Amino acid sequence: MVFILFTFTLGVSLAHYLGGRINLVDLLTGFIICLLIWSMRNFLGAYFDHPESYHSTLNINDPERGNLLNIRRGLLLLYTLLILTAGATLTTILIFRGVFNASSILWLGLAILINFFSVAPPLHLSQNGFGELVEALYIANLVPAIAFSLVETSPSVLIVELTLPLTFIYVAMKIALEFKAYGFDGSHGRQSLVIRVGWQNALVMHNLFLLLAYVLLGVFLLLGLPWSLTWPPLLTLPFASLQILHLIGISNGAKPKWRYLTWLAIGLFLLIVYMMIISLWL
Repeated sequence: MVFILFTFTLGVSLAHYLGGRINLVDLLTGFIICLLIWSMRNFLGAYFDHPESYHSTLNINDPERGNLLNIRRGLLLLYTLLILTAGATLTTILIFRGVFNASSILWLGLAILINFFSVAPPLHLSQNGFGELVEALYIANLVPAIAFSLVETSPSVLIVELTLPLTFIYVAMKIALEFKAYGFDGSHGRQSLVIRVGWQNALVMHNLFLLLAYVLLGVFLLLGLPWSLTWPPLLTLPFASLQILHLIGISNGAKPKWRYLTWLAIGLFLLIVYMMIISLWL
């Protein structure tokens, strides 16, 4: 919810920067819709991963299996349908209020589809090591795009220039967090991105994605991104460097400081989003 709040605020801030008129009630409704989509993904994923489901991929030793056994599978589907109903109701209200335009509906529909196929068969992306990519696309790209479209009807290239680097930083964050659970995931049959590509390749991906995010900011600066929107997120580069150095140290045999790495990875993503938001309001 915190990640969605930050990136949703980023989309709203960009619309304000371009002169859009902000309506807090409409934006709160849009934010709730984004949260409902995420909740739908979680409940639907639990429904298909329930031990009573033919499509369940949970290892018999996975503690999540025991947790789901304490919940009736039918209730998970009922909760999912209730969430979808609530989201559809709020969406209808925004359409009748004239807030949702064609681009809003497009982004919203894409958000629902990718989250649905992330947890539903036959793709089941979250259980095949691609869930992190879907999360990054939704939280770092689609959520701010939805927020932006609630205020501005005309698309802007700035939304791409600000959110594309965030996509790579979010994936790098997920990789860093999954290193701690690497042994557990491997022994319990969980297909995280790190398990799927191997920890050596995941380390390379992590470092490249962080570096690519800042390179993209530099490229977008040359292509016309205002300097006032570029230098604040660039201030987070030292924290990205610390994250890279710590993971390299772990790969070389240094004692891992998992709590430090967790706070560093999460803090880096939230900090760079915050710096972008601040730059749009100053």
